[in-house]
Amino acid sequence: MEKLAGRRGQAARNDGIILEAARNVFLEDPSAPIAAVAERAGVGFSALYRRYPRKEDLLRQLCHDGLRRFISEVEAAIAEKDAWQGLTGFLERVVEADVHSLTVRLAGTFTPTAEMGQDAQRAN
Repeated sequence: MEKLAGRRGQAARNDGIILEAARNVFLEDPSAPIAAVAERAGVGFSALYRRYPRKEDLLRQLCHDGLRRFISEVEAAIAEKDAWQGLTGFLERVVEADVHSLTVRLAGTFTPTAEMGQDAQRAN
């Protein structure tokens, strides 16, 4: 993967930091203010709001990332030649990723996009 330099690189790093902080903050308290995310991430309010102008945008991104991760793990399991290895590997990776905890905690707190709906259909 190519490393980004300069402002784009910093923005990408900040985004990763923001998303990890948001994941932790909203797992603890789904009603937490977005300011708690900026504080936990150690980034300025402006860095957070430039990328996620509304709390709903951030919640949507977190859940969509989790859905994409789940789909990726399903596809990897299906591609595994050994069915048992595919199943056990899938279960291990999904538990490790812990994407369902956040999705369940945030259910009903944002309006999914059409793209999320399409991805959810793929996951079925």
